[in-house]
Amino acid sequence: MTKTEINMFQMVLKNRETQWGNGNWNREALAIDTGTDDLDRIEHASIRDSVIGGLERNSGWLREVRSARHRLASREFGICVACDEDISPQRLTAVPWAARCMGCQEALERETTETESGLSLLAA
Repeated sequence: MTKTEINMFQMVLKNRETQWGNGNWNREALAIDTGTDDLDRIEHASIRDSVIGGLERNSGWLREVRSARHRLASREFGICVACDEDISPQRLTAVPWAARCMGCQEALERETTETESGLSLLAA
């Protein structure tokens, strides 16, 4: 990887970390509604669940970006954490915080889906 590419990835990852780490979220939506109207409480709970879901997604992405910045600093960026093969430049351009090559990422997603399907069958 060239110095220019490394600098570009550093800039992109730093911008994403700033964007997702700012904490720009609606704290009021997290407050628990103690009103007496059932419909208002249900609507507020739905909004709160949506905000919490967004926070969880942003938190996960922020962890991935910080991990990618660490891999950049340790010169491990662009190398799959699962198989030690190079991650394609196209994948890194699309998802600069990618830790796995496409093959390993697809295998992980299949495994996760199968595990979740098995768990939901057990719960039924």
